[in-house]
Amino acid sequence: MKKGIILIALVLIAVLTSVSVTQAATLKVGSAGTEIRMIQSELQTLNYNVGPIDGIFGDKTKTAVLAFQRDQNLIVDGIVGPQTLAALKKAYNLNVESTTIEIRKLQSKLQALNYDVGPIDGIFGTKTKTAVQTFQRDKNLVADGIVGPQTLAALDKAFNSPQETTKQIINTAKSFLGVPYKWGGTTPAGFDCSGFTQYVFASQNITLPRVSIDQYAVGTSVAFSNLIPGDLVFFNLTSGTQISHVGIYIGDNQFISATTSKGVAIYGFTPYWSNAYVGAKRVY
Repeated sequence: MKKGIILIALVLIAVLTSVSVTQAATLKVGSAGTEIRMIQSELQTLNYNVGPIDGIFGDKTKTAVLAFQRDQNLIVDGIVGPQTLAALKKAYNLNVESTTIEIRKLQSKLQALNYDVGPIDGIFGTKTKTAVQTFQRDKNLVADGIVGPQTLAALDKAFNSPQETTKQIINTAKSFLGVPYKWGGTTPAGFDCSGFTQYVFASQNITLPRVSIDQYAVGTSVAFSNLIPGDLVFFNLTSGTQISHVGIYIGDNQFISATTSKGVAIYGFTPYWSNAYVGAKRVY
């Protein structure tokens, strides 16, 4: 008899616990509280219209839940049960992670264009907003600090312009001044001449062959009188007509290159270099 009573009691406890857990994990029209507010906020972040974030599971929140469930191939009942809640958390976390990466890219582009965004941390804070507004004013856009399609297009155009590419190439090249020469070197630990040009241009997503003679085979030939910063300049420092050296023209009759005597350094077109000069190529 006692065993029977104990068994019945255990069954009742299990049923009540199950009901409690199910109710706690099931949110629907009429539910209210902090958890509803959090669900509304996450749905809104994912671009579902929940109306005001008020912590009340009303018709608009239900419609948003229904839309989310359809998009996620879940049972479309407008009830936030365990499956819907898990899918919502996963989608929200992916969105936040993606947003952080996009903001970091935005900050990097603005910084490259000399706008002060503060630390590149993936957080759209006051400094980033101010930088966006300054950029918008400079481009005659509505200075609202919001990165919409127009602002994004203008930013990409400015960042990817040939002038900006040239500026970044020269700045990157100069950042390695003093790096020692290393035969076969292709990293900031040590460069040879073509390893240096290849590395610098790769920083701007421009692919060059590995050695100077092959680099001379790409791009458009440029007359010496038409050189502009960013052009590759080629030399023959050995006997014959073989290309044996390459540098990057930086303007004012100067180029930057990695040489055996000085490592990465800036040189003028002295008689030595003028006599060894073979030609130039423009590769972007």
